[in-house]
Amino acid sequence: MSDTQSVPAVPTPEPTTLITIGDILKSEADRHSRENIKADNIKIGQLVQHPIRKKPLVALSNTNASGLVLVQPHNCVINLAVIKEADIKAVATSVDAFIKQGDEYGIKYIGKPITDASV
Repeated sequence: MSDTQSVPAVPTPEPTTLITIGDILKSEADRHSRENIKADNIKIGQLVQHPIRKKPLVALSNTNASGLVLVQPHNCVINLAVIKEADIKAVATSVDAFIKQGDEYGIKYIGKPITDASV
């Protein structure tokens, strides 16, 4: 008789990529112009509707306990390489149209969004 017990195999979860604010926000004119806006169940890198501007911005944080998410609505460079193309197309007619929306506020978008094929 063995002194050891059989331990059932536990499935290994799929690895997840940790996205940080530095992966998304590559440059900004003034960090003090960042805003916390009301948003429910938003994860970093998802798009969130700006309440005054009525246009989507990239979330720089997850929704916190107060129901707020951090965005940079002015004069910055945002990397789209960690944003899903499907999320962009859900709020704009095309990726190019989404990029053009940022011009008015000094937001420059760089990188190619994640396509369904690359997920």
